[in-house]
Amino acid sequence: MDALTKRDIICLLIFAIFGIIVSCLNIGIVLSSKKSKNPLGVLVLFMSTANLIIYFEGIFIDYADLYNNA
Repeated sequence: MDALTKRDIICLLIFAIFGIIVSCLNIGIVLSSKKSKNPLGVLVLFMSTANLIIYFEGIFIDYADLYNNA
């Protein structure tokens, strides 16, 4: 398996930041609507929060790889 280049890691960071923005928008939309008590709204909240955690974890891993490869 080839090592990730700095360009690959920066692309992954950009993707993770975009994912964080989208997840925050999803959470904000569901909380501001009346569907937050709906089971589907709760599912969207749960999935968006899980995505947010995964994206933050990805950012930390990407930064570690970026500084480890330097």
